[in-house]
Amino acid sequence: MDDKKIKEAIDNYIGKEKMYDPAMKERFLNGLYTNREKRKKYAPTRLIPSVSLLFLLFGGAFFYYISVERENNEVINQTHISHPKLENSEGSLIPDEEIEKYDRAENSSEKEIEKKLLALTEELFSLLKESNYEKIAEKVDPEHGVTFAFYADFGHPDGYGGKYVNLSKKDISKKNDTKYVWGMDESEKEFEMSLDEYVQQFLLRRWGWRDVDYSIVTFNEPAENFAGVINTVHEFYPDAKYVEYYSPGETEHLFQSLRFIYQERDGEWFLIGIARDVATV
Repeated sequence: MDDKKIKEAIDNYIGKEKMYDPAMKERFLNGLYTNREKRKKYAPTRLIPSVSLLFLLFGGAFFYYISVERENNEVINQTHISHPKLENSEGSLIPDEEIEKYDRAENSSEKEIEKKLLALTEELFSLLKESNYEKIAEKVDPEHGVTFAFYADFGHPDGYGGKYVNLSKKDISKKNDTKYVWGMDESEKEFEMSLDEYVQQFLLRRWGWRDVDYSIVTFNEPAENFAGVINTVHEFYPDAKYVEYYSPGETEHLFQSLRFIYQERDGEWFLIGIARDVATV
C-alpha cells in the first residue's frame, strides 16, 4: 500500500482533525502493518484444505484404477483356467470367437463320448445277462482290469463293503469258477460266490432275491444322490466317465444302480469298473 492510500485511510478512520496527532498516527500505522504481516504469514495455511482435498481426489482415483485393473486380471486368469489352450504362442489371449469355437468343439466331443459309452454299456449289459464273459473281456482295460465295488465308493482305499474284487482280462475271459468275497453287509456277513453268481444275483437282481428293472439311464452323474455310501468315482478317477443304470424301486431304500466306469487309453475307452449302488441292509 503506497503512502497516498495510507493517508486516505488515516483521514477516513481518524478524521483530518486528528491526523497530525503523532501518537494516534503511530498506533494506526503499527496496527496496519501488523495485519499485513499476519496475512502474509498465514496465507500458505489457507491452502492446506484445498491441497488435502486434491490429494484425496487423486488418491481415490488412483486406488479405483488399481482395483479395476486387479478385477480385470482376475477375469483374465479365470479365462486362462477355464480355457488352458486358448493362448497363442506369444502368450496373448485368443479372441472370444475362438473361445466359443473351442467350447463348441469340446461340447461336441463330450456328446460323441456320451453316445459311444451309452452304446458300449448297452452292449455290456446284454453280455452280462447272457454270461458272455469272453466278449466282455474284449472291452476290459488291458492293464487295470475291471474292479467290482460292492457299494458306491468305487476307488476308495477302504471299501465300505470290504476289499474290492479286481479281475484281469484273462480272469474275465476264461470260465471262472473261483469263489471271491465280493463284499459284506452291515452285519459283516460276507457274500462269497463265483463271478457269474455275483452278476446274476447281485448285479441283475437286488440282494439275490428281487428282480431289478433298470428303467433310467444317466451319463456321468447319478440319477439319485442317496444319503448312504457316497459315490466316489470322480474323486479317485477324475478322468473317468460312467454310465449309470438306475432302478428307483417302490421306496427310497429299494433303489439300485449299476455304474459302468470307463477310462480312456490311447484314444479308446475301456471298462475299468462296475460299482453297485444300493441301500445297505
